[in-house]
Amino acid sequence: DLWTALNAENIHLVKIRCDKICDELFDYLLSYDGLQSLILRIEEDSPKGDALAEVFFSQALPHHHKTITRLVVQPEYEGAWSFGEQTSVAVFQCTRL
Repeated sequence: DLWTALNAENIHLVKIRCDKICDELFDYLLSYDGLQSLILRIEEDSPKGDALAEVFFSQALPHHHKTITRLVVQPEYEGAWSFGEQTSVAVFQCTRL
């Protein structure tokens, strides 16, 4: 898996564009500081996708709140990935957006 390999090699990307979300991506994001740009295209509408949204907005995004300057989350369906009351807390912590 790409994210596991980057993590194992201690490679810290500052810009990421990803069309396939997974647990390993968020494990990778939590392994370092300094992410500046993140673009996610969310295609899946499933309980797993909603669980990943919870991890992203409660852990991964806040982990990079000091450095992230660009955030694009494009869900193909309304749900846990959509901007709303639950997701806004994490987004508003990112003061450099």
